[in-house]
Amino acid sequence: MTSNFMFSYSVKVKRESDAHEKVAQAVRAKIARISNIDWTKLDEVETTIKGLMSISGDNLEARRKCAQRIVNKELAFILDDVNLDYLPRIHVALSVDGLGDAILFEVK
Repeated sequence: MTSNFMFSYSVKVKRESDAHEKVAQAVRAKIARISNIDWTKLDEVETTIKGLMSISGDNLEARRKCAQRIVNKELAFILDDVNLDYLPRIHVALSVDGLGDAILFEVK
């Protein structure tokens, strides 16, 4: 099932320091440049991405988990190159047509 979605995200530093903030800014920039053909970063809303995703699952809970996995996988890939000492947290609020309330999670 292909569904419209929109998510907003916040990148939070683990510790307040110039080095941690520099890494967080780099992560924000990489998220803004995600190259998924079905996803569009909104120009006027700084931390929001919308698009289409193909979701599978036998019930609502399974489809919600599938949607979360799709976004988590895309954003976690960005964190792969980050030094663990400076690893920021990415908090996401994801809404998908037909899946009820927003799905709130932290990317890991």
